[in-house]
Amino acid sequence: MSLKHIGIVNNGKDQPADNKTKNWSGAMETYLLSETNSITELKVTVDIVSKYEQYFLIKNSKSPG
Repeated sequence: MSLKHIGIVNNGKDQPADNKTKNWSGAMETYLLSETNSITELKVTVDIVSKYEQYFLIKNSKSPG
């Protein structure tokens, strides 16, 4: 499954694009499930703004497995 970020929805209403939104608009998230020997693996690929790269690297290093 792939998702493309195109804007912000707040209280069910599309919000106008601003400079903050434009920085990440078009970013993609991809989720891929695969199975080998009855073990399911989830692989996630996410486009991120460089400002938050360290945050995600630290969170990922704390994940189990």
